[in-house]
Order: sequence, then C-alpha cells, then structure tokens
Amino acid sequence: MRYSLNEGYLELPGQWLDRSVNALLPALAEVTGSNLVLTRDELPYGTEFADYLKVQQAKYKRELNDLQMQREEMGTLDGRACLFLEFTWNNDGLTIHQLATIVLDSPLVLTFTFTSPGQLPEQVRQDVGAALAGFRFHPKMPDPVQ
Repeated sequence: MRYSLNEGYLELPGQWLDRSVNALLPALAEVTGSNLVLTRDELPYGTEFADYLKVQQAKYKRELNDLQMQREEMGTLDGRACLFLEFTWNNDGLTIHQLATIVLDSPLVLTFTFTSPGQLPEQVRQDVGAALAGFRFHPKMPDPVQ
C-alpha cells in the first residue's frame, strides 16, 4: 500500500488502515488557540451514513457542555454526502466555537473540525467555512496488481 503525506510517501506491505489525525495551526491566527483537525473513521459494516451521523451528534450533546447548534445542514462535498455543522459549547467558562464538516468517502468518514476559543471573527468564520466547503478529494488510484 502506498501511503502519501505532504512530505512524501511510504510503500507498506499488505493492507493498512489509515487512522491518522492531522492538526493544522494558522501561522498568524487572528484568534490564539484556533486549529483545524482532520480525523478519519470507518463507517461500520452495515451502517448507513445517517445513522453514523446520529451517533456522532449524540456524542456532541453528551460530551460538550452547553452545546448550542447554529448550523446543522446536510449537503454534498465534492460529490459525496456530508453534514455541515456550526456550534458553540462551554469549556470551564470559555466559549468554544466550532465549524465541522463530516463527509462520507466510503468506507471512510472524514471529519474536519475548526476550533476557535472565545469569539470567532465573522471574516474568519466565512473564510474557514469556504475552505471546508471547497475541499476536493484526490482521484482514486487503482489498486496495484499483486
């Protein structure tokens, strides 16, 4: 299996599952502590994407104090089903603002989560929202003949 990352790639023997987490920090952040994290999950066998989303949303409600949902909208991202979310929650008296995009790339589910502590400037919200909505997948490469 070829595993690519920004710096290069690895040729790994056999099949591997990618459960890496990518964390990006803006070099000149308007809001200190803001970040963008990409996580990868696998849609459990026999599970519909809508059911997966319900489980994730239940986790948010259970784990995030004072969750206030501003946006919860199904859509498509580069031709794939996705859910766009925008919400705030409270972490020990500090408001946390998050923009999330959960997209099905069957059998994988990718979740992009932008987090900003405190007040999120409107221009940053618009810019990050546009960046998330503009994500494009690389073309799928055929599996090499073994």
